[in-house]
Amino acid sequence: MTLRITQWLMIVSIVLAAALGCHGVGKTTHEKCITQDEALALAVQLANERCMKRFAVAPFDRSTYSIVFREGRWYWGELNVRGVDGYSAIVSFDETGSARKVEVFLSTDELTPEE
Repeated sequence: MTLRITQWLMIVSIVLAAALGCHGVGKTTHEKCITQDEALALAVQLANERCMKRFAVAPFDRSTYSIVFREGRWYWGELNVRGVDGYSAIVSFDETGSARKVEVFLSTDELTPEE
């Protein structure tokens, strides 16, 4: 039985997709990869949880930072001394939302005018 070219291409595409993983990074996984929207929500949640634990505030929302995917990880936030009321965060995790790294910061520096 001969396969048509389109059938063959479909089979090759399925095999490649399975081998490359969620974002084409050469990693196979049985875990579900999260979408950009899910990654953004998770980053905000993780940052607020850590900030609540350390400083008793949850200052971040979805508009605080944008999220980017690079080299197999989602990244959100930056160290920013002028962050939300002085709070800033750096959050990253893999394509499934695992291997999490969360840092939160509070800048207490003030500029005072010279008298």
